[in-house]
Amino acid sequence: MENGWVKAYETSVPYQANIIQSMLTEHDIEAVIINKQNSALISIGKQEVYVPEEKLLRALQLINNDDTENGTEEEE
Repeated sequence: MENGWVKAYETSVPYQANIIQSMLTEHDIEAVIINKQNSALISIGKQEVYVPEEKLLRALQLINNDDTENGTEEEE
């Protein structure tokens, strides 16, 4: 990933990365997904959501709030 971008979230469940990206975008935080999953074996690897470094704190607040409200908190 380019300088200035940091990982805000990772998951092995592809749709969760998309939900997080959409939620961050709705709050005016640019977010990109980097797919590090094996295309043959989806259970291997993660999808990572990156945000601009200056937006990381706000992104983490939104992600943590969303996870606890929806009961989707993922153990790492």
